[in-house]
Amino acid sequence: MVASEVHFILPEILSDDAVVLHDYVTLGENPHNISDPEITFGPNPEDDFDNADTLIYQPETPDHSPQTKMLTIHHANCFNDMIEAFSDPDTLTTQLTVRRLLPDNSEEAGSGSGVLRDIFSAFWQEFYDRCTLGTSVKVPFIRHDFKADTWKAIGRIFLRGYQDCHYLPIKLASPFVEEMLFGVVYSDLTEVFLQFVSCQEREILRQALQDFSSIEADDLLEVLDNYECRRRASAENLQSILIEISHKELVQKPMFVIDCWRDIAKPQISLHYEKLRKMYDDLKPTSKKVTRLLKFPGDMTAKQKEVEHHLKRYIRELNEEKLGKFLRFCTGSDLIVSDSVTVEFTVMSDFTRRPIGRTCGMFLQLPDSYENFPDFRAEFNEILESNIWVMDIV
Repeated sequence: MVASEVHFILPEILSDDAVVLHDYVTLGENPHNISDPEITFGPNPEDDFDNADTLIYQPETPDHSPQTKMLTIHHANCFNDMIEAFSDPDTLTTQLTVRRLLPDNSEEAGSGSGVLRDIFSAFWQEFYDRCTLGTSVKVPFIRHDFKADTWKAIGRIFLRGYQDCHYLPIKLASPFVEEMLFGVVYSDLTEVFLQFVSCQEREILRQALQDFSSIEADDLLEVLDNYECRRRASAENLQSILIEISHKELVQKPMFVIDCWRDIAKPQISLHYEKLRKMYDDLKPTSKKVTRLLKFPGDMTAKQKEVEHHLKRYIRELNEEKLGKFLRFCTGSDLIVSDSVTVEFTVMSDFTRRPIGRTCGMFLQLPDSYENFPDFRAEFNEILESNIWVMDIV
């Protein structure tokens, strides 16, 4: 995995860092009634006074040149390193330079936009695992070891990823994000909740909504009891019960996190609900959308056309998780944040043959020597299933 370029700058925010302080001394109602002859107010007419010798006071102009902050992120400790770095509010108003350290503590040679996108992708993947509940969609849960400052740091990561990389963690339930940004929920709470619960619970609830009499009462009671329902469910009130439970799980429980993030993100993100909904749809990878991103050379040989066919077939077979990994390998982001991925063909020996991703330029380099699809699939799977992709070209 490769990358080039560096530095990301947020719009400059000026601060009043030059303040002139005046000291006032109260001398009484008439300051000229001073008995000490050694003290004189105003110029002494007996002294020679030359304007040319007078120094005119000029206040110092504040230095508003952008400050640079270096973020050092370890491959094996990205989650904690990011939280520590973004605990400083200045990370929202300074130019960031990112360096990443490999497991052997050597510095990764690659740098630039691809590295930054990869770091945000890695952070949110770990955040989903360590700080959220839910299956297809997720909401943060309150951890006893995360105070307000920690959640605010994560809120800054949310904002900076959106501003710098157009990255929005779309696995977060839309009602949670809507409450944070708009103060109101627009999405269908029940439908989102059905994506939040487990597959088995989803099946039971859907069946109960469609035909209440066909569901085993004990099965439904067990599901509702898992979410602390205190009402007796019936065909008439099940829909309203699910709306109440959905709001509790998706909005009320994570409200502390919403409040922490709202103070940081809401003033800086100007979105309407329709635009947010469109972003959720556009950023989510599907096989069809990822295939459309691929841009092949206009003039290809027979071997290259065969590899093109292998690549498109491979993408069609990928599930959602592997689609994200494929995009991250090519662009640095596990979401669709680019208009295209340019495919180039290279000549490699059987010993060195492998796909190469150039994340800053969003290029995918492929050998043209694959004889069959299983070999192509096996070699690409081996790369996507590895834990670390080293960016080794500046």
